[in-house]
Amino acid sequence: AIAASLPPLPARMAGRPFGADEAGRAISHVKGPVIAGTVGYMLDCVAQRTAASLPPETSAAEREARIEQARQEALGQLVARLNAAIPDPV
Repeated sequence: AIAASLPPLPARMAGRPFGADEAGRAISHVKGPVIAGTVGYMLDCVAQRTAASLPPETSAAEREARIEQARQEALGQLVARLNAAIPDPV
């Protein structure tokens, strides 16, 4: 698998991820629409995996509720992990 061949991610980010750097220059590593698209894709993948794991007899309402819950949990985990990795609270 590809993930097995990749080195682990660092525990902390180096530098600020957005806004202005320590010298006041604008940080423009990645534009917002790219990040939004990536997060949206992650949430779509979570929805697809969740839907595939549900029994076929699951009602449409229950299916939608479980998918939405999984999406919210994944987004919450992403936010928590990013917040933990950003050393500068600004």
